[in-house]
Amino acid sequence: MLFISLATFLGCAQTKRPVPQGEKYYKLLSKFKEISFDTLFVYSLNDEVTLENYEFKGIKLDSSDAILFPEKISHAHFVDPPGLFACYKFKIDSTRTGIIARTPSEYFPSSIKLFIYTLGKDTLIESNELAQFIGDAGALRNINSWIFRDTQGFKAFTWLRDSEDNSVENEKDTTISVSDYFSLYDITKDKRDSIGRHISQLPSKFVNLLKGKPAANKNSYVKRF
Repeated sequence: MLFISLATFLGCAQTKRPVPQGEKYYKLLSKFKEISFDTLFVYSLNDEVTLENYEFKGIKLDSSDAILFPEKISHAHFVDPPGLFACYKFKIDSTRTGIIARTPSEYFPSSIKLFIYTLGKDTLIESNELAQFIGDAGALRNINSWIFRDTQGFKAFTWLRDSEDNSVENEKDTTISVSDYFSLYDITKDKRDSIGRHISQLPSKFVNLLKGKPAANKNSYVKRF
């Protein structure tokens, strides 16, 4: 009886063992490839046909990984799995790690998002949408970002372009309306700023990023200013 009681006690003790800090995220973080860069161009695809050679294809995540993401993201994954894919991770500072994942969108997992894992708080939060390509009924949205590092830490310069084919509403109007939005997200300080809606308003370093887009982005309309 004493042996049985002791075994039961030890079994309960093991069941109630506190989870060490960071342990529940260890498996998830291990699936993201460590990356080092000065500037990283992040873009999305408009379909899954060319996914095989896509830099942000990522590694398929399972349900035990998905539940660690913010509720809205994990829910979308469970509705139509697989919806989450591990791409890259990079060290922001001694306690924070940035992770880049391909996440669910309206038609297929085309949204590339940045999440921040904080060791001290043992939390994973959605930080910023870095890239997206989605269209419907003549309307298109394309988001591209450049993550870069300077003397003050990591920043993400994002270009969002909305375009609309006016012939959908009026077949005689063959014009395409285009709107650009540029923003800067200070990842290290968690600070966001709008920096204009036209290339002429941008500092030269951002203009150079736009003009030097890698050829990997096959979305043709994104190449027009």
